[in-house]
Amino acid sequence: MENVQALRGGALTRPEERVAPDLSRYRRSRRRCDHPYEQAEAQQAEARAKARAKLAHKRKMRLSLPGTLFIAIAFALILYIVYTYMQLSELSKETSRLQTSLTAIRQENLQMQARAENTMKLSDLARIASEMGMVLPDREDIVYLDLSGSDHAVILDKPNLWDSLVGAVGSLAAKAHEYFL
Repeated sequence: MENVQALRGGALTRPEERVAPDLSRYRRSRRRCDHPYEQAEAQQAEARAKARAKLAHKRKMRLSLPGTLFIAIAFALILYIVYTYMQLSELSKETSRLQTSLTAIRQENLQMQARAENTMKLSDLARIASEMGMVLPDREDIVYLDLSGSDHAVILDKPNLWDSLVGAVGSLAAKAHEYFL
């Protein structure tokens, strides 16, 4: 078959010679050629062997469809991970910027509250209170309590077990109703 293809291409070949399928084997089995006809034939055989070796190498290096799909999916996942990390980084920067802004706004709020408290004078407060109908208490209106003694409580009516269970269930039902609404 090779000889027919070589004859179609215009090359001169001998039918009894076979070319080694592998270039390394061809180089080992190659003999010295003294005749120009044999040299041309040897060069053609070497070129065919190189072409076969190159084709075999390409076939070995070709990826299959599942391998290509796996590589494509892995590449897409890596791109997705990088993209999400970029989004996370942007959101972290935005969060940091907003926290800094919130801290500045809180400080400004505290300063404004302090200014508002300082601007309110006692005379203004007395005038506003008198406009609202408030008056200062007299001496007899002031009552002092002595809280130095011990504290104690007296339970007047001790509920029975049934009343406490009904109260607890009612309280639980009210809380559940409030939670779900």
